[in-house]
Amino acid sequence: MVKKYAKENIRNVVILGHAGTGKSTLMDAILFTGKKIKKIGSHNDGSLVSDFDIEEKKKKMSVHTAMGFVESEDIKINIIDCPGHADLIGERRAAIQTADAAILVLDSVDGVQVGTEKAWRYLAEQKIPRIIFVNKMDQERASYENVIASMEATLHANLVVAAIPISEGDSFDGIVDIIEMKSMKQKSPGSAEITRGEIPPELTEKVQQQRSRTVELAAEGDDELIELFLEGNDFDAEKIYRGINEQIRDNKLHPVICGAALNGVGIQTLLHFIKEFMPSPAEKSEMKALDLDNDGAEIIIKCNEKEPFTAVVWKTYIDQFAGKFSYFRVISGELNSDIELQNTDCKEKEKISKIYTMIGKDLEEVEGLSTGDLGVFVKLDKTITTDTLCDMSRNIKVPLINLPGPVFGYSIKAKEKKDEEKLGQILNRYDEQYPTLHYSYNAETRQSTLYGMGQLHLDITLDEIHEKYNIEFEVSVPRISYCETITKVAEAQYKHKKQSGGHGQYGEVYLRLHPKTRGEGSSFKESIVGGVVPKNYIPGVEKGVNEALKEGAVARYPVVDVEAELYDGSFHPVDSSEMSFKIASAHAFKKAMNEAGPVLLEPIMSVSVYVDNQYVGDVMGDVTSRRGRVLGMDSKDETNKEGITRIRALIPHAELLRYSIDLTALTQNKAVFEMEFSSYEPISGRVADKVIADREIMLAEE
Repeated sequence: MVKKYAKENIRNVVILGHAGTGKSTLMDAILFTGKKIKKIGSHNDGSLVSDFDIEEKKKKMSVHTAMGFVESEDIKINIIDCPGHADLIGERRAAIQTADAAILVLDSVDGVQVGTEKAWRYLAEQKIPRIIFVNKMDQERASYENVIASMEATLHANLVVAAIPISEGDSFDGIVDIIEMKSMKQKSPGSAEITRGEIPPELTEKVQQQRSRTVELAAEGDDELIELFLEGNDFDAEKIYRGINEQIRDNKLHPVICGAALNGVGIQTLLHFIKEFMPSPAEKSEMKALDLDNDGAEIIIKCNEKEPFTAVVWKTYIDQFAGKFSYFRVISGELNSDIELQNTDCKEKEKISKIYTMIGKDLEEVEGLSTGDLGVFVKLDKTITTDTLCDMSRNIKVPLINLPGPVFGYSIKAKEKKDEEKLGQILNRYDEQYPTLHYSYNAETRQSTLYGMGQLHLDITLDEIHEKYNIEFEVSVPRISYCETITKVAEAQYKHKKQSGGHGQYGEVYLRLHPKTRGEGSSFKESIVGGVVPKNYIPGVEKGVNEALKEGAVARYPVVDVEAELYDGSFHPVDSSEMSFKIASAHAFKKAMNEAGPVLLEPIMSVSVYVDNQYVGDVMGDVTSRRGRVLGMDSKDETNKEGITRIRALIPHAELLRYSIDLTALTQNKAVFEMEFSSYEPISGRVADKVIADREIMLAEE
């Protein structure tokens, strides 16, 4: 059983980088060095700890975040390994918001890549301290100096080079620790143990130059040290640690080291630097929360062990055999087994019998967790990702995990009718498991749709469902939810009169339709004078109006932003009924709408495109070609050192169905976008004609 660690002795670190840089192999190397696994795995044979899912083994790439931990010198290091592909952004963003520090992995040949830049931006946004690990120093054409130069030029990073390779390429077998001024080599190939030795003579000059630069950077972080530096004093390792530590935590400096994860080289130094330089949860003393007993008012809670227990679920994983795993971070208080917690999102209680952590897919029971630690609950029925779990005395929501909304969708339909219900249940579970997936049924378009962060994201998800549950289904481009409205005031009268023996049916209605402000919604009011329509029949009139709102006059799409006013009518003392007035009002509404200048409305999305500066002109031209309106451009600061511009625009939803694919191609994968619904706007001309024609075909087929 894993012991409980105090928050000062915990490090929560996320591994990030471009796809293919060896992040999952690095996770294995850390676990191997920390004696948690017996050997470093490989993508080729599906033996990596992180990539345990069926789809990961099949595609030989990471699809989900995975967790592990090592214990060293009374320090517990929790590691979160993230997938690198651009479409799997949700997994990365949740992990970044959960962790306190990061390892950014770069390839020794390719250096800074698109995924590197995106990860760097996310880390900068969250103000996450990071160590840069240049991996694969044992491959042909490896160049540590070139990678460092590319980081300084592209990321504008202020780097402190804390280690250099003894050699590069096939002969790479160790590094020189610039701070400790020692060479670090493996005792034997594949060993987790290292031998410390003297610096090779041929590297003395190079090491000394780098050491001088490191001492200078350290001096800048401490007034006492700057005086010693100006007096010409050299610094020992303790002074260098002291000088750069605070600067690293404040994101003013970023340490760079190197290694070869597959062979376990450089990992001991990496773990040492995590312990020395990366912050513990103890440095996060408070956090914003929402007081649910006070209408969600913002409050500040203390992040320490003396406070009531609070945790946030940052990931959910459902295994078809083992069940549901809820990954969480302790925000405050301490957690021990056999406790009852309150889920403040769904107002349900969850019984906790045991507490776990994980190494890949394997559970390890823990005796308890302190503030800031990461853990896993098993088989929580009501809890989903982003939920807050609290001590029964507390009723708050901690908005720790904020994720972008889905941007790419498929209409999905089971091939066999017998599988429809099962497929719906599975997709609902996936919707619950992953916040960047959204599954719903649209009554207007008669389609079930699954939205995600891109084509690959959805393809992976659907391949996984097919493999695990053996269901055949078809996918297509989803239809758009159009609406209709009116542009002017119009009136209409309709008398419903029917005699068929016994009591007949009678109801006469005069309706006046008024256009309302876009987004205001539809409403009903009555201004009857003299009881020409008795009060007990007016609910029938309103029901008829609501029924008529479901299908408009242009293309039978729902009607929005209309006020229907009942201003006159007549009744029969025997034959009138609520149903008669419902039928009459529905017909009156349709007649009036035909005279009220009906128009089609299409959904308009508010879009933010984050794009490399060199592609700004291309993206703006593309927005215009999609009937979009550019609202403006900005960057994070006046100097825009990151080289990223945000383009804000309004674009019709119909023009965005393949935008994630097209934007990737247009910008060489150097842009991402986020979108959310903005409003409905009228359409006419050829665009409207096509929508009407497509609607007629759809209704005819049904």
